[in-house]
Amino acid sequence: MSTSNFHNVKASCVFACEIESEYDYEDLLMNLETALINFECDYKHTAHDSHELRSYPSRVIKALGVEKQYKDFSVSVEIAIIIRSGYYAGCNLDWNCIYSIEGEETNDLGFAELIEYYADCSAKMALYKASFVKQWAESTAQKMINRIEAIFRQYSTPLNVVARFSNGETIYEKAS
Repeated sequence: MSTSNFHNVKASCVFACEIESEYDYEDLLMNLETALINFECDYKHTAHDSHELRSYPSRVIKALGVEKQYKDFSVSVEIAIIIRSGYYAGCNLDWNCIYSIEGEETNDLGFAELIEYYADCSAKMALYKASFVKQWAESTAQKMINRIEAIFRQYSTPLNVVARFSNGETIYEKAS
C-alpha cells in the first residue's frame, strides 16, 4: 500500500518543502516567522490544527486575526498558518480559516443565527446584517490568504496533484 506524501487541506496547492535535517526545519520556521512579522493584523492568537492526522503531525506557526466591530457585535477572521510533516519526506505549508461572531466560532459563513442572538434582532434583520458581514469576512479572508500563499511560494515548491490512485499513491506536478 502507498499513500500520499502530503496532507493538504485548505491551500490552493501543495506548498512542499524539502527538509533534510533538523537545521533545515528550524531554518524554514525562522524564515516563515520573519516573513510574517510585518503581516497586518489586529491580534495574534493561539490555535491548533483541527485537521492534524496521526500520519501527518503538524504545528501552527502563527495565528493571525482581524476584527471588525459593528454596532451590536464584533466579527473576526482568524487564519492559522500550519506546517505539516510529509508522510515519507519533507513537509508542506497550509492554512486554516475560522470566522467568529463575538468570539463564537463558525467554520462557515452562516452568521445570521449568531447575529440574531448577539444583536437581539429579528431573523429578517439578522439575514440583512449577515449579508454585509459575509461580504466583509470573505474579502478580508481572501486578502489574507493571498498574502500568506505569496509568502508560502517564496519558501516552498508549489505542486498540483495530477493523479491519485486507489491505493493512495499520488503523482504531483509543479504548479505554475
